[in-house]
Amino acid sequence: MIRLSKHNAIIICTVPNLRSPEGLYRRFKNLIRGEKRSERIINFDKWKFLFQQAGLKRIKILPVNYYIPSFVPGKIAYFISRNFPLTQKFKRLAWLFSIIGVAEK
Repeated sequence: MIRLSKHNAIIICTVPNLRSPEGLYRRFKNLIRGEKRSERIINFDKWKFLFQQAGLKRIKILPVNYYIPSFVPGKIAYFISRNFPLTQKFKRLAWLFSIIGVAEK
């Protein structure tokens, strides 16, 4: 990505957090169904390390403010997430998060 970007380009990758309530719910559902998955759980520190190794600078992780498992109806989950933005304080609750880095060539 760095080779293809301009100087000071912002690179954003959004990935699922398999340790979030939604991630745990999906892993449990897969276990019940007998499905095997190949996803790896990578913590925030490891993501930062990987981005640093790729040559990105000023790396930060921003959670997507959605943490309610998908078995809760969408309108209710949206209402809860918007009115109680817990992911701002507890990043690890977020189902998705974005890793943002700058390609300083």
